[in-house]
Amino acid sequence: MRDRTRAVGAAVVAALVLYVALPIVVVDAVALGSLRTPVGRASAEHELTTIVVAALWPVLLGTALWFFRRPLLALAGRSTAHADEAATAERLARERAIAATAHLVAAQRALREVDDPAIGLLETQAIRAVGAEGPAPQVPPSEIASLVGSLVTPATVRAFEKRLVLWLDADPTAHLELIRALEALEIRVDTALATEDALVKVELRRYDLLVGDERRAADDRAGLPFTAAVHRRDATIPIVAPSGGPVRLFETLTRQLLAGAPR
Repeated sequence: MRDRTRAVGAAVVAALVLYVALPIVVVDAVALGSLRTPVGRASAEHELTTIVVAALWPVLLGTALWFFRRPLLALAGRSTAHADEAATAERLARERAIAATAHLVAAQRALREVDDPAIGLLETQAIRAVGAEGPAPQVPPSEIASLVGSLVTPATVRAFEKRLVLWLDADPTAHLELIRALEALEIRVDTALATEDALVKVELRRYDLLVGDERRAADDRAGLPFTAAVHRRDATIPIVAPSGGPVRLFETLTRQLLAGAPR
């Protein structure tokens, strides 16, 4: 490899020498007849100087490129790597945003279907899912896609990866599509069916966010509110109440995760 590099270097130097010397020889031969007079000699020298100057800058440029070839190649490699990484982030953001949007649309559809009073179980789940304020207004799919696209971008797609969320709910299926929307962004969601289960999990893992009703009693005997019980175990974990409808709750949770540093 070293011998090949030397051979290539010698070939480049020889080519540069010919590049400079050949025009000089040609001009010298053409102007040979005019060197007998001072005017002819001055004209030939001027032409020769012009050609040498014009031919010199490629030689200098080629020499500089040869000596600095390694850092230049390394720089080009880093630029290519950055371009590939940016393209990958853009593709991931687009794919994950599409998947999250589909789950949010499905979550809204599930809430809309419980308007039929014959579906008692789903109706109960929907009331618990949207909170005490009553059913949230329906958000058009185009607005959902726009909202998700503004949150899931090439600049933020990596920030959601491997974030940990603990969701406290006696029936997590009430928020199943919303949880799937979060998981589409590579957010890990653990569920807890009871307060005691949630408190144990908070002790075992460091969660970036906890979703649960802060009005829930953590321990009926001690009378501690849920928030206080959680913060006795982890004083820094944010707690969000599951209210406002699936789309707005998704926005609240993702913005909270983006605002907080990974734990």
